[in-house]
Amino acid sequence: MIFSVLIPAAGSGERLGSSMSKALIEIGGEAMFLRAAKPFLRFAGCQEVVIAAPARDLSEFEQHAQRLADPRVRVIPGGATRQESVERALEASSKTCDALLVHDAARPFITDSLIASVLDGLRDCSASLPGLPLKDTIKLVEDEGEFVEHTLPRDRLYAAQTPQAIRAELFREAHSLALNDRWTATDDVALIEHYHLGNVRIVPGSEGNFKITTPEDLRRAQQLVAQASGS
Repeated sequence: MIFSVLIPAAGSGERLGSSMSKALIEIGGEAMFLRAAKPFLRFAGCQEVVIAAPARDLSEFEQHAQRLADPRVRVIPGGATRQESVERALEASSKTCDALLVHDAARPFITDSLIASVLDGLRDCSASLPGLPLKDTIKLVEDEGEFVEHTLPRDRLYAAQTPQAIRAELFREAHSLALNDRWTATDDVALIEHYHLGNVRIVPGSEGNFKITTPEDLRRAQQLVAQASGS
């Protein structure tokens, strides 16, 4: 399967207490977004990796990307929101791929096996994503956020991860519809769900494929890299 990878990387580092773009924060001496991108390049079916970066930091992202020395990697200006960044990366991507994989720049520990699992999950459906069963009981609360309406069935609830793989023609159709409707999703396969464009398969995710959002997450990431290097 020939695929393109879209990496929205325009998020700020405010919640991490950083003034720089989150995806530029280094983990073990390497920018976060590079760690997120590199595993995809090991796949023969990877046609390109399009990184949507903040316009103000475009040159810095490009300098980091050049370290990969791979012509398949491109950096483009991202948008004001995640969905807008994905939309711009989608517009800039090749029209000849079979599938599009969207991956968070803030998930730098993606593995080859998880990528392969997501691609395999796409074999007979419209979209595929990794997910983890929820461990905690989840309560749905009323609008005011004070009283519980009811308890959700935990055995059917999963925490969504990336990469999320979507058949290219369906993803382009879904984004066009969402743009026309001004509808915003919190992840990419939700567009397929919302517009009833086919089945979405969930495959086993990984605890190691966590998203770096808080200072605690960043410390965990730094520790993992330090342990792996033996330092």
